[in-house]
Amino acid sequence: MRLLERRGGILALASCLLFFGLVAAPAASAAPGDFDSSFGSGGTAVSELNTGSAAATEVEDVIVDSSGRILVAGSTTPSTGSDDTLFVERYDANGTLDTSFGDHGVFELTPPALSGEDVADGTTRLALEPDGDVVVATSAATLGVSQLLVVEVTPAGSLDTSFNAGGTPGYVQEQVDSNALTPIPADLTVTQGLAVAPSTGDIWVDGEASFAAGTDAFLECVSSSGTACGSDSAGTAYDFGSVSSPNSQAAGIVIEADGSILIGVEASDSSGDGEFGLAHFTAAGSLDTTFGSDGVSLAYPGGTPQAGATLVPFRLAQDGSTIVLLGATSVSSASPVLMGFSTQGVLDPSFGSEGTATFRLTTGASASTVMYGLAVQPDGKLDLAGYLQDSSSSPVAAELVRLTAAGALDPSFGSNGAVTQQFASGSMTQANGSILNADAIDSAGQLVVGGLAAPPSSAITGILARAFLDQPSASLTVSPTNPVVGQTVTLTGSGSDAGGTIASYGWDFTGVGTYTSASGPTVTTTFATAGAHTVGLQVTDSDAQTATAEQTITVSPAPPVVLPASPKKTTATFGDQLITLLTPALSACTASGKTLAAALASTVVPKSKGAKLKFSSAAFYLDKGVKHTHKKTTGKGTHKRTVKVTTYSPNATTKHVPAALRLSIKGLKPGTHSLTVKVSYKESEKKHGHKVTVTVTKTVKAKFTVC
Repeated sequence: MRLLERRGGILALASCLLFFGLVAAPAASAAPGDFDSSFGSGGTAVSELNTGSAAATEVEDVIVDSSGRILVAGSTTPSTGSDDTLFVERYDANGTLDTSFGDHGVFELTPPALSGEDVADGTTRLALEPDGDVVVATSAATLGVSQLLVVEVTPAGSLDTSFNAGGTPGYVQEQVDSNALTPIPADLTVTQGLAVAPSTGDIWVDGEASFAAGTDAFLECVSSSGTACGSDSAGTAYDFGSVSSPNSQAAGIVIEADGSILIGVEASDSSGDGEFGLAHFTAAGSLDTTFGSDGVSLAYPGGTPQAGATLVPFRLAQDGSTIVLLGATSVSSASPVLMGFSTQGVLDPSFGSEGTATFRLTTGASASTVMYGLAVQPDGKLDLAGYLQDSSSSPVAAELVRLTAAGALDPSFGSNGAVTQQFASGSMTQANGSILNADAIDSAGQLVVGGLAAPPSSAITGILARAFLDQPSASLTVSPTNPVVGQTVTLTGSGSDAGGTIASYGWDFTGVGTYTSASGPTVTTTFATAGAHTVGLQVTDSDAQTATAEQTITVSPAPPVVLPASPKKTTATFGDQLITLLTPALSACTASGKTLAAALASTVVPKSKGAKLKFSSAAFYLDKGVKHTHKKTTGKGTHKRTVKVTTYSPNATTKHVPAALRLSIKGLKPGTHSLTVKVSYKESEKKHGHKVTVTVTKTVKAKFTVC
């Protein structure tokens, strides 16, 4: 268990206590970097395996299995000075503890299995075997000497007893020896990297081994049955540093397609200045001396030595063709260091500045920013997790940072690429706060992070939380853009999501934010009244995040039907007639059984005396069905108007009043119905001994909705 220990002036993790609390934005309005308040209980899942003010639990690694379940591993201790115990927990994708795993969701390796040993005394790492077994690598210390400890846990959460090479079913302990003619066992072993070869199931572990003369990087192989594998049966340390400054360490493993192995390394030159780089091993675990310089390729961050800089590597990840090594330097603990290499160990000039990327989030002279977790998104962006401390006297806070694939801060994430989250509350000092140790991309494309929280006078708790990475976007188009009452309008929605897919579309035609699911991105509708109407689109992506788009549509009244002028072959001047269909004069949704009103109005403006107008018929067609007819005649002489009303509707009744129609819509099924009006008229004029008659038929259509 560690919380604030110092290495070469770099602020790293040591020992403190905290109470957690998380306030996060709801998923519906989440932006990249927001924590998900629906995850776990109120936004966090908490590991508190021991109680009491001196108890401590720390999540040190996080992975996601093929079923989307989240596995975390770390160490827990009941009190100050007592031995640490290894634990593994499994959570459902929503942050609920999976009680079918182990003992109510928890696996612990405790005495008498390793009686008298301090289990999980170093960094704990997780990986998965091809058969679903969970592999855990850490250290176990006995009488001041630590050994590599590899544990294999079944998918059910129990020790895999077939993993047995030394009479300890389920786990093996390996001594890391110096690479000398007479090997010397390491005094201290710290695991940093863990990977499983997909073709063989062999387990590869690397890290740092300490000897009296200095520290060395090591690489160890354990088969899926627990036996030693690779070219060395005891585990070998490698000193990649200079003779005068024999210090090096390893952190992170990438297994290539041919089974060969790349590990991230740090080594000191003759002046004690640190370099980062890669070492290459064959599939059998032998150092490939044809790679770089005798098997290792090293470079200074930024291309030049930093006097007295001690580099600390934390994670290694592959981003396409680039291998990214994350670490820190004692010269600037406020600026994490990332270096990008090709698989041949050559600095990638397209990453950062000539292969090195750094960033600074704080400006104080005693400020610190340290990143421990590194995850790669499908689009190549890099997600980092760690902590930030504004000054040596302020509490530490959990920190998330996202970089572009090129190594620059991503301004679309959080505030200029960073998110600070305090999981603790109370009167905290520099010994309190929250820290993130690891992160992983979950099955929904979001970022799961694990670490610890330490408030004053309370147990340290392990924490698990989830942050949103990419929010979907939504847009919509309208056609026609300026419709009229009753005209069919086509709405086409679209959505995109860099980290997932669009799963569903919903539409709101009321402007109140209530969305109704649709079968696809395109729908049609009509508007019954003129004016401004707001329509909204909501898209939901594969990880249940939503995005909305709105557009205001201006609907004009239905245009009048303007009758044509008199034929040119006559010298007679006819009046201009105007017929307006005032329908449907109702709300956007009319309950069945109500009355639908339609009016046929005419305005006659005679241009010559003696013009005569007669409406011979007006037929109203309502959907299709049983025919109903009603006839009413009004007026006298040349202004006699006969209106024949024909309706088609189940159980429809009509009552005609002059120039108007009222239809009962009783019996109509909910949905959209059509109304068609056909108007025929005759206009005649006798002048200068000539009589000219014009007969015109016009059709107007409209739609209305029955609830």
